[in-house]
Amino acid sequence: MKKYLRKGFCLLLICSLMATMSGTVFATNSIKEDGGLTGPTQLFFEVCDNLFAKSSTYRVIDKNGKDVTSQFLNDYQDYYFSGNYQAIWNAIVNRSDTISWENELPSPQLLMNGSASESFYKLGTTTEHMPGKSFEMLYTVSGTYKYHDGTGQISEYSNAVLNIESFNAGALFSYEQFGTSTNAKLAADKKSVTFSAEFSITLCFNSLNLPGISWWEEDFGPYKGSVTGYTY
Repeated sequence: MKKYLRKGFCLLLICSLMATMSGTVFATNSIKEDGGLTGPTQLFFEVCDNLFAKSSTYRVIDKNGKDVTSQFLNDYQDYYFSGNYQAIWNAIVNRSDTISWENELPSPQLLMNGSASESFYKLGTTTEHMPGKSFEMLYTVSGTYKYHDGTGQISEYSNAVLNIESFNAGALFSYEQFGTSTNAKLAADKKSVTFSAEFSITLCFNSLNLPGISWWEEDFGPYKGSVTGYTY
């Protein structure tokens, strides 16, 4: 009895080896020595697997340039799921179809420079010591940033910069800046950044125009300003 079992086991092992060898021969013989193809290659297996995969981006294009993916998948899905790559290979050859797909390319990581700036003109009027005296002021809020050219996402940015470009109230008036705050806030998608600033001023009156001496002072503000820089 043990003798027959050993013989049976040997026969099964031989059959298994023959099946494996036949599969190897099939893959090897799919390419003739003279360069011609006789059947599916390893590359064809991979392309087919990707074509029939769920949510595939692969397309079947006929010889006229028409997208026939849906019809092709419907016609040959049974062959694919039964492992009959040869039938699919024959169909591609006979119909002169092309299988195409888009490749994902790495986004360039070139850093680009960006900047944003906005100016604000403001008129103010005294209400305390010398009511009705007016002054004008021009100030600018700005900022700079860097972003990736491929993704459009900002990787670094400066704080907001506040600059009082011009102030005019007459020869006997001057000002002092106080309570200044600046900030920069990056958007959730990282494709824009907003620069903001806030400040106040003290208007100083000196009838004798003597440095460091004020007859009276009046506070104004806070003044605010913001500007948003975008990558696209």
